[in-house]
Amino acid sequence: MNKRFLRAVHLLVLGLVTAIVQAAPQDVILIVDNSGSMRKIDPALLAKRTAAEFLQQLPADFYAGVIIFDQNARLVMPLTPATAAGKAKLAASLDGMNYRGKFTDSPAAIERAIFELKSKARPDAVKTIVFVSDGVVDTGSALRDTERGKWLREELTVEAAASGIRIMPLAFTENADLLLIARLADATQGESIRAATPNDLSAAYGQMLERLKALVPPAATPPPPITETLPPAVEETPVAPPEIVPPTAATPAEITPATPPVEIPPAPATASSAEAVTPPASDTAGAVALTAEEKAALEQLAKDTGVPVEQLMKELEEAPAGQAVVVRPEETAPPAANPGSPLAANSLLLGAGAGGLLLAGLAWFFLRGKRAAPLASPTASA
Repeated sequence: MNKRFLRAVHLLVLGLVTAIVQAAPQDVILIVDNSGSMRKIDPALLAKRTAAEFLQQLPADFYAGVIIFDQNARLVMPLTPATAAGKAKLAASLDGMNYRGKFTDSPAAIERAIFELKSKARPDAVKTIVFVSDGVVDTGSALRDTERGKWLREELTVEAAASGIRIMPLAFTENADLLLIARLADATQGESIRAATPNDLSAAYGQMLERLKALVPPAATPPPPITETLPPAVEETPVAPPEIVPPTAATPAEITPATPPVEIPPAPATASSAEAVTPPASDTAGAVALTAEEKAALEQLAKDTGVPVEQLMKELEEAPAGQAVVVRPEETAPPAANPGSPLAANSLLLGAGAGGLLLAGLAWFFLRGKRAAPLASPTASA
């Protein structure tokens, strides 16, 4: 029972697939080569006649269009229903084939067919391009041929596949660019057929028609996955903590003791060139009475000035009460000079000046003593 059930399911699936295949409409663009190179291979224009037969044999649910190309690509018949009237028009559109084209710009023809199917084909139709050519791109420039061939292989085939359009090449003659033919078929889920001679074209078109009838809509080509490019991960290098260097204790040799300040003793008091001494009070006229402190001061004065104590005492005794006494140390007599020499004259002048200064000092001391307070009387002293 299980086997019967499985067999019934299998038959049902096959029936559904057959119904889908038969129900799928077909929109086909036929591209035929009209370049001068075709004349060398097919001087009798058999390619034109066999193409017209192919169009006449299309099922009624097909739509077909025709493009003739050489150095240019021309849409001589847009997509037309394959009715009796439509087939007549399709066959008549091939009248322009004469093999007088100068070059073979097959990429331009493929591009024009893709545009026609994308813009005019029925939404539910299986879209196919039947490409009949020797498969050699020839634009008259080797550089341009390379560029156009690359454009056809790498861009136009991708666009066709993305639009659900198959390319079914029919390579005419052994001189066809078989690598290009294979690329067109493989990139768009199509199939290629070869016709080595013009006499093989009729059989090749027959094979093409059978394969078209068996076609179902091509599997959708998934878009290329979108890969998110992330920036490269940056490795974080651990940062070592800063090295802490302990302070180094200074060695005794490195310690420089502070230099103690040098105390500068005060300079000893130097007696000026003239010392003013106030004579002490006398208890009797002409007699000088000195205390111990006064005697010590007088001795210190004698020591500082270099004047003998006796001379100081004598000047004090001779000075009137309250008179200032100016004391100068005894000057050493300069060496005797020749009276007639300039040195002797200068010595005399210096001596006279010194004497005048001495007298002036005595007079000043005397006057100062007069202004001083009166001395104590002998009675008060007793």
